[in-house]
Amino acid sequence: MPAAKLEFARRGALSHARQLLLTLTDGRQVSILLDQGFGAWKCEPLRHDFSAKAADQARRLGEQNFSVWIAEPNGSPLVVEMTA
Repeated sequence: MPAAKLEFARRGALSHARQLLLTLTDGRQVSILLDQGFGAWKCEPLRHDFSAKAADQARRLGEQNFSVWIAEPNGSPLVVEMTA
């Protein structure tokens, strides 16, 4: 018969990425990261004129180079993996 153990944490104790960790009866673990959205990501330059015409916004974005990174202190991989 399947069994499950749930662990909960306060929202403030969680990273932006939500994780579902499954421990199988043979000890293997499956880690699934959920709901990262774009709020966890930061970029530079930070300024963008959202009030400009769409064509001007697209042109300006196409002309720029951006540095993009995850803002989580320990990073946040974009993978689903299974460990032994």
